Amino acid sequence: MPDFFVRVANRRLDPVADLETTRAQLVAAVREGGDFVDFLDGTRLVSVLITPASAVTVHRVVEGARPLHAVRAGKAALDAVFPSFDAYENYGV
Repeated sequence: MPDFFVRVANRRLDPVADLETTRAQLVAAVREGGDFVDFLDGTRLVSVLITPASAVTVHRVVEGARPLHAVRAGKAALDAVFPSFDAYENYGV
């Protein structure tokens, strides 16, 4: 998991490159008056047009600040009896 993410227009996007490269791409896009910078939005690669008017923030994630979610075991037991394959020998006939 990357140690930072970028928020553009209040939408969280994950970086494609490392922190320094991403910052350089953002600054270059602003200095050029606008350019596309690639990010991941979930599993999709998106190109975001960054202009001098774009609201962009870079957020660093501190390792200890990542929330940990407790995992609870369910109360359902696996004592159910599943039918054998013999019960389906005529399936599709």
